[in-house]
Amino acid sequence: MRIHQMICALVLLALPLRVQAQEVELAEEMTPSQTSGDAFGSDKAASPMMFRTLLQVRQQQTAFATGNAQERAMTQALDGWQLQRMFVRLAARPTSWLEAKVLTDFAEPWNGNPMHVVKLAYADIDLHERVHVRVGLQKLPMSLLELLPIVEFELADLGFVDDLIKNTGFGGRDVGATLRVDPLPKTKWLHLSAGAFTGQATGTQAQVAPLLGFRAESHPWKHLRLGVDWLWRRNPATVISVNGNQQQMAAGTAGSADVALHWKPFELRAEVVWGDRSDERDRLDARTYLGAWLIAVGKIKLGKATVRPTARFEVLDADREHDTGRRELISGAVNVDVGAVRVVLDVSQRILQPGSVPLGMKVQGSPPYQEVGSTRVVLQLQVAI
Repeated sequence: MRIHQMICALVLLALPLRVQAQEVELAEEMTPSQTSGDAFGSDKAASPMMFRTLLQVRQQQTAFATGNAQERAMTQALDGWQLQRMFVRLAARPTSWLEAKVLTDFAEPWNGNPMHVVKLAYADIDLHERVHVRVGLQKLPMSLLELLPIVEFELADLGFVDDLIKNTGFGGRDVGATLRVDPLPKTKWLHLSAGAFTGQATGTQAQVAPLLGFRAESHPWKHLRLGVDWLWRRNPATVISVNGNQQQMAAGTAGSADVALHWKPFELRAEVVWGDRSDERDRLDARTYLGAWLIAVGKIKLGKATVRPTARFEVLDADREHDTGRRELISGAVNVDVGAVRVVLDVSQRILQPGSVPLGMKVQGSPPYQEVGSTRVVLQLQVAI
């Protein structure tokens, strides 16, 4: 089926569900989004079985790219129409203390990555009203960019910082077990999580809990959320990277501190991220990185439509030891929501320090090719049911 035919079919399917989708949206907007790592948020299954679906298709164009022909081609590699995501999520709650979720992305085979269809597959077990365990393939407790629901994200891409934490093996998903405890009189005052993960290690290096992760989160006020997290890879290991290739990872740590202020009709989110360049293949002489981002979102009701103007500023120093690798990302977007349908127009200016090599070395060379600055315009259609 061609992409435009798929779009029409899903939009027609979504329109009759407009009222139901608006009811869910109004309920979720009362508080900041949950940092569960679920693409759709931490909604509980109202029945023993519940399905959710998400389709994202986009048209992207890159302009004003400098550099030689090969560097420009790398920057413009994703231009044109693209099937970005095609999620199907199944949630099952057979008992009051057990819930299981499986998230699949059928855009991955479309884009040539058939091994990456399964994104999440885990069970949540309520041992006590204040003690919870999650076991299975889940999100690592690192960065709001990874933990907030992607269905609610107001921009077309997650940015430089997210690319780097994934490439260093400290972001994304992994198999493991997480224990969450709410120790204070009011559960929202403090959530403590600790997890042990495989670190995506392979072969003889797949030791017991080679990657440990911790997160503390507090809601001291109904409009405010604070969080801090830290991950530690105990030993070097050969891992399976996000693109499916084997890569050598050094031992190291990474962490972040985040804040979200939600005051209708505005929301501000900010985060500082730091860590070791454990990606031995790609880091060259870099050893540590430091990044930060700020996102501001407004909300305007126009009849049955909701308009969300959004602005982002992000800065990343991917090589703190040398005078290279600094990046800035300035984005402006407009989201228009009508029921289950969202249209996003995103314009982003990417400013790179001369001599910066690509994060993840998407283009190999000797010497490595440089990544060049550019302006990107993305028009994205999203249908979430």
